[in-house]
Parts: sequence; structure tokens; C-alpha cells
Amino acid sequence: CAAGPAVFDAFYSVMSIPWTIKPLLGLLSDSVPLGGSRRKSYGILMAAIVAVTMVAFHQVKSPLQASCLVFASGFGMAFLTVLGQGVLVEQTTGESLQVSSKAWSVYYSVRYAGFGLALYYVSVALTVWRPRAVLTSLAVLPCLLFCWVLCFKERNDGMLQVVPAREQIGRLCTFFSFREVWGPILFIFVFVCTPTVTSPMFYFQTDTLGFTPWFIGMIDIATLVAGILGIWTYHTYFREVRFRSLYFAGTIVAFLLGTTPLILILRVNVRLGIPDEVFVLVDEFIMSVVAECLWMPLMVLSGRICPDGVEATTYAMFLSVNNLGMFVSSESSALLAWLLGITSHDLSNLWLMKVITLILGLSPLLILRLVPSDDHEALRARYKLQQQLDVERRISSNGDAAPPPPSLTSQTTARNGGLDERRRSSMESQALSSEPSFDRSAGM
Repeated sequence: CAAGPAVFDAFYSVMSIPWTIKPLLGLLSDSVPLGGSRRKSYGILMAAIVAVTMVAFHQVKSPLQASCLVFASGFGMAFLTVLGQGVLVEQTTGESLQVSSKAWSVYYSVRYAGFGLALYYVSVALTVWRPRAVLTSLAVLPCLLFCWVLCFKERNDGMLQVVPAREQIGRLCTFFSFREVWGPILFIFVFVCTPTVTSPMFYFQTDTLGFTPWFIGMIDIATLVAGILGIWTYHTYFREVRFRSLYFAGTIVAFLLGTTPLILILRVNVRLGIPDEVFVLVDEFIMSVVAECLWMPLMVLSGRICPDGVEATTYAMFLSVNNLGMFVSSESSALLAWLLGITSHDLSNLWLMKVITLILGLSPLLILRLVPSDDHEALRARYKLQQQLDVERRISSNGDAAPPPPSLTSQTTARNGGLDERRRSSMESQALSSEPSFDRSAGM
């Protein structure tokens, strides 16, 4: 069926719905086992749904049918992402920084490589086949995933302990109340939600610079390659750098690199003899590397200190904060462009918009003090200790002499053989007196 731009925008909105409710999908997987499994059964079902919908696209005859299939495929892919991240959190919780960082680096590298290969395949296949045939051919991917999930052995399979949804929500609220958690999250949110010139620059590249769709596709692939390089740059050189130091340096580097588009907008690069294509590729490449170096520390830390029983939900909420920031950035960018009178036909104030976004890009530094200054190991140890102390206080206040639940102590006391009273009191005093504190009254 023929479709115009409005219809495609509607399809995109429908497909984005499941990705905005990923925390709910995570809560469903964590609290409602399917066939005695929290991951495997859902994975089999979702892989089958995605495969069937992609094959069914070949028989679409109306926009309504297409919308239903787009939603179903988006739901399946979003759910599969939640399941995969939940499994990886389960495997990396309690592991060393090196092991956890490597695991998440491999995960995101494979994901970016898959996006790049799929993008390249689709761009080539569309020159030979019709779009429906291309979509149908992509069904082989969920079919392969379906076969792999059938052979997957879920962790703790057969001795599943499901946490009720109400208790899971309580654990999440406790988890996100710690400054070691919400401090970096708030910084990343502010960093992401600042306005950008992405949309106006697209028109500048296509209309003014004359970039072809093929070259813009190459920019996207180069960005994915740069993302992989940024991931391994962080893992190799920066994984032990303190959060506050890394975020400060990353923000300053992003600001300095953000000035380079002004050279392109004002056509200074032409006077210097630098081709537009080379300038754009290098600029996008370096910015992607810096962005990944800022994003990866939070992903690694969240995987290491995630509460038991809510792995998929917790990680999905981390990513939802990023998605919310991107939505705010998109809307604020559109508002700023409207205020400056920038349209697809009038880009005369594009340079001014870039200057404003550069200044706003430094705003995260205003809340840098909220980001913990400790390194990964200190943050994890302090969070786990405070988590244990909170449980002990609740038990003491209730007059119950029972030990803390295994879900909260299995990754600390079990590994260390327990803490005697003298050592525990000393660590408690140190944890409560040093910075950054766990004072939950220090609101955002």
C-alpha cells in the first residue's frame, strides 16, 4: 500500500510505544514467570512473535494491518532487549569491575555491530528487492534467535524465587534513593536532554552541502563503528577512573568538539581546504567515542549493584532515563529552532543555535558535585554495606533476630565469610561519615 510521510511518522510512533514502557516489560518478566521461567519462556515467545510479524509484512494490504504488525514486532524486539539485559545483569552482579566491564563492552559491541550489518544489508537489498521482500528476509534473524533461546539454560533454573511486584517496586525505590545511583543518573539525564542542532544540520547537510542518502548512511555506520571503539576505549583505559573526574573531562571534551560544526556552518573548512565529507565523518566519529565513554560507566555500575529479583526492571529504568532525556532534547531543540526562525528553507540562524546549544551543553557541570567522587569498587562496597545495614536496622526495629534476606547479603557476607560486630561497626561509621554520603534526605 502507498504511504506518505505522515503515515510513516504514525508507524514510527506506534513502534516506539513498546520501547517507552520497557520498565513495565521488565517488571512483568521479573515478577510473573512464564512456565516456571523468567527469561527463557518469554524469549521463545517474543522471538516467535517477531519472526511471524516480519513474514506477515509480505501480505499487508492496509495501513491498519501494517500498524498492528509494526506494534507487534516492536513489542517483541523491546521485550527481547529487556530479557537479554536482565540475563546479563544477573551474570555480572557481584563480579569484579574488569569482568563486568568486559561483559557489557562485548554486549554493546555486538549490538552495534548487528545494527551496522543490518543497516548495510538493508541498503544493499533495497537496490535488488522490494521493501516487503527485504522485511521478509530479515525474519531469519528472530528464527535464529528462537533456536538459540531453546538451547539457553537460564540461571537458577529449577529453583526460581519470584519476588512479588509490590516488593520489587519497594526494592527499586530503595535502590534509586541512594546518591551513588541517582547522582550519575541525574548528570547523564541533564547531559542528554540539552538541545542539539541535529535536525537543522540534517537539512544543512542535504540541501546546502548536497550530501547523498548513501553518504548519510555511511555516517550512521561510521557512528556505530565509533561507538564500538568508544566502548573498548573506556574498558581499556578509563574503567577505573573516578566518576566525577571522567564526567568532568568528558563534558569539557564534548564542548570543545562541539565547536567544530561551527567551522562547517561558517564554511571555514572550505577556506582551509578540508572537504565537507571528511570533516563531518571525523567530527561524528570522535563525538560518538566521547559519548560512549560517558555512558558506559553508569551501565557497568548499574549492572554490578542491581538488586536481586528486579534485574530486568532496574536496567530498563536506567535506559528509560536516557530515552526520556533524548525526548526532552528533541522537543527543546524543536522549540529553540522555532524561536530562532530556523526552517528547512531558512538556516541563516543555524550558527546562533549552535552557539546556544554549546553553552547549554556545559550545564551538567552545575550538578557535577552530586556525582560521587569515589571509584567503582568503593561505590559498590559502600552501596552493598549500606544496603545490609538498612536491612539490619529494619530487623532490629521490628524486634526480629532473624538474619537479613539472602538476596541482600549473598554478594557481600557470603563472599567474605561474614562480618563480625567490631568490623561491621567500624565500616558503618566509615560509610556514614565519608563523602559521598548515603543521606537520602539530600534530594535532587
